[in-house]
Order: sequence, then structure tokens, then C-alpha cells
Amino acid sequence: MGDGSEIGQKMLRTAKQSILFGLGTSFVMMAVAAMGYIQPAEGAIMQEVLDVAVILNALRARKA
Repeated sequence: MGDGSEIGQKMLRTAKQSILFGLGTSFVMMAVAAMGYIQPAEGAIMQEVLDVAVILNALRARKA
């Protein structure tokens, strides 16, 4: 089992990864939607799926 600083570093790394993935994917989806390839309802569903994926990824840090 790791010490507190190792766990903290892992949590910080996972949080940054989740934020970058979520923001990057959101910007790409917004650009595609702006071009008219995604309907608003589809975009909303995709955003919810993305949010759940980011949350699940962040929860990985709890397993130390």
C-alpha cells in the first residue's frame, strides 16, 4: 500500500486526465454540432455520456 503522497499524486494525475479528456471531447463535439452534424438532443445525450465517463475515470483514483 502506498503512502499518502503517492495516493495524492495519483489522484491529481487522474483528475487532470479527466478534465483534459472531458474538455477536449466537449470542444470537438461542439465544433461538430456547430457544423450541423449533431442534433441538439443527440448532443445533450452525448454530453451526459461524456460526463459519466469522466466521473467513472475520476473514481479510479479511489482504488489505491
